[in-house]
Amino acid sequence: MWPVELGREETRRGLQDSVDPLQLGILLAGLWPGPFLTARAIGRFRPGCRGIACFPAPLNGGPSGPDNEKTRLPAIAMLGQVWEWIGLEYYRDGVFALNLGTEILEERLKALGSRSGRTHPVVSPSPTQGACFPVTVIVDLPDHVRARCAELGAGVLYAVKTLARQLADDPRLGERAGRLGLYTATIDSDTFDACPPLIVRYAYGPPLLDVDRIEIRDIEATGPLPDAGDEQAPATAPDPRMQQITTRQVTEAWRRITRWLEKHAPASRAALLPGASTYEIVELEQALGVRVPVELRALWLLCAGGEDTPGAGVLPDYGWAVMPLGTVATSYRWHSGNQRETGVRWGDEDAVVWKPSWIPFCSWSVTDTSMGLFVDAETGKVGHWDDTSVRTVGGQTLSMLLEETADKLENPQLATGILPGLIGGRLVWGPPLAADEAALWEPFTG
Repeated sequence: MWPVELGREETRRGLQDSVDPLQLGILLAGLWPGPFLTARAIGRFRPGCRGIACFPAPLNGGPSGPDNEKTRLPAIAMLGQVWEWIGLEYYRDGVFALNLGTEILEERLKALGSRSGRTHPVVSPSPTQGACFPVTVIVDLPDHVRARCAELGAGVLYAVKTLARQLADDPRLGERAGRLGLYTATIDSDTFDACPPLIVRYAYGPPLLDVDRIEIRDIEATGPLPDAGDEQAPATAPDPRMQQITTRQVTEAWRRITRWLEKHAPASRAALLPGASTYEIVELEQALGVRVPVELRALWLLCAGGEDTPGAGVLPDYGWAVMPLGTVATSYRWHSGNQRETGVRWGDEDAVVWKPSWIPFCSWSVTDTSMGLFVDAETGKVGHWDDTSVRTVGGQTLSMLLEETADKLENPQLATGILPGLIGGRLVWGPPLAADEAALWEPFTG
């Protein structure tokens, strides 16, 4: 752990100078009251310290020492969760950071301090299970998860509720998935009637949720669905071969688009952000509670949005801009909230203005999300929303949209309808409706 100094000699002391060896051993083992002691120890760097950065790693020696690779990585992951419990946020390259100029540390100390008077057993955590805390854990089962349960089988909701009761007793029953705080658990179809084998994804505790809270975010069938008759429906597990084909189609089409931009519209090419990491996409999935379809995942691995410049709108018909992942999450939450409010306002819970499976990916501009495009995660089809309540799902998939865009750019003489053109080194689909842009627009003819 390294304090970010302001010139005071006290801030040059490490964590070892702030707690005694016994407390440090408990802290680094990830056992209660480790998070509480850690937060108090970090607080001792004040005043004169702006922030804290740390890399979770076990002490040298022992079963989780640096020479024991089998147990070292799980130990590091468990220690990282201790840091997140007390308010540190993941920065990069395994480093966590905390701004001591905020009230985060005080809030976490207050929450953890309320538990410090309880008796907590000292246990030896397994690679997938941390310390066990005898506290009350609340398990949330959102409406979209309940709806998904009903789609997968009559016995699915009962199975998931049974798992929820088990998670309340043992929150780390599942295995870690993605970033810290995210887990997956499995349900065996042989245990429950009218229930396929399932993967259940859930979040537990800080930094995603409050202390002692679990939210089940997504369920996925990994085998045949139960049928009303003797026969079973086809398995819903995705075909890996088809996924590879789809990924290749999206990748090749997008690369054709970016090669054209590099040659003819460098300002538009420069406005595109680099691709996201798999970790960032998993984090977005957990935030939305929806599994991102393979086509959209392939696009985001190549381009995670655009900058807020006029050249960012590269997709027809209106020059749609690829939304940054943060904007995707914000837009999805707004649409989901609007769906709930509409049902209340109209007195009709079945009124649909936004489905949970609709994931936005393009908008009028990077900052103007009043209109845009979404992908239906259930069907793979691209849809459109506008600034009224109009929502239209078309017949194109994302790979078809990208291939059509690449075809229009590479062979403009064969294109119909909206055509590619240039204004000052940026791609503009037109002819533009605005008179000032129309005066500057030059159609691209190849």
